[in-house]
Amino acid sequence: MSATPPPYGDQNRDDSTQSGSPYAYDPQAQPHDQQQGAPQQYSQAGYGQQGYPQRGYQSAPAYGGGQPPSEMDNNLGIIALVTGLVGLFVLPPVAIAGIIYGRKSQAAAEAGRATNGGMGTAGFIMGIIGTILFALYVIAIVFVVIAIFGTAVSMN
Repeated sequence: MSATPPPYGDQNRDDSTQSGSPYAYDPQAQPHDQQQGAPQQYSQAGYGQQGYPQRGYQSAPAYGGGQPPSEMDNNLGIIALVTGLVGLFVLPPVAIAGIIYGRKSQAAAEAGRATNGGMGTAGFIMGIIGTILFALYVIAIVFVVIAIFGTAVSMN
């Protein structure tokens, strides 16, 4: 048993809010599945759903969020790694900066402000190795200079 839909087009109605179409908006109409006199249950979900009866659907969970780690503190690990590498292979005095930034990066990672503590540790270790090698290089140069000038002075 199916009900036939109302005829389409102009209809003789006394209600001035109806436009003639059976599908026109009626502000006084109640939803057909809501009982007369029953209180409406409103969803406290997100934007766009307030004011409408709850139909069994739940809103999507809120973004888990939280604040992402600061990029400034993650940059400390990158700076430590780069200065450690440069100090180890190119310009040995820069290795001291690798030690300093490596320790700052490790502290930021321990405090939870950075996520790349491993880069800071690598920069710290390379900075120490680069500084030790630089110190050995300086000591070797001093011994060579003393040996050259010592032999030159004793020959005269």
